[in-house]
Amino acid sequence: NAQTHAKTVAIRERDRGIWQEWTWEEYRDRVLAQAAGFEAAGLKAGDIVLVIGDNRAALYVAMLAAITLRAVPSPAYSDVAPEELAGQVRREGIRFAVAEDQEQVDKLMVVRESVPELATVVYDDPRGLKGREPPGVL
Repeated sequence: NAQTHAKTVAIRERDRGIWQEWTWEEYRDRVLAQAAGFEAAGLKAGDIVLVIGDNRAALYVAMLAAITLRAVPSPAYSDVAPEELAGQVRREGIRFAVAEDQEQVDKLMVVRESVPELATVVYDDPRGLKGREPPGVL
């Protein structure tokens, strides 16, 4: 769609009460930029990427970015308990995660205590984390 409908609105999402629109071209550019960032952070083809957060456009960008690199997104509900999440991370051999916000990053830090292979966590919303990111959290 980015080639044939570049300037057509692809996504509408409310951000702090104001509707934001992305065209197909902007959507594609965000996916490619995110994929480049993931690749720089060490994501490789065949890796499984945990994606945890609410149903938001940014997390769809993250999933498509993973797919662009031939990695496999593995979504989790935002309200999943850390124990359940640890089981998913362990079973699937997940070493790379995308989290929506501080709440999800905190949950993943609990998971990391029992599954240290979870090496990299990328977060979308920096509120509450700026300047106090644990090791491996980008």
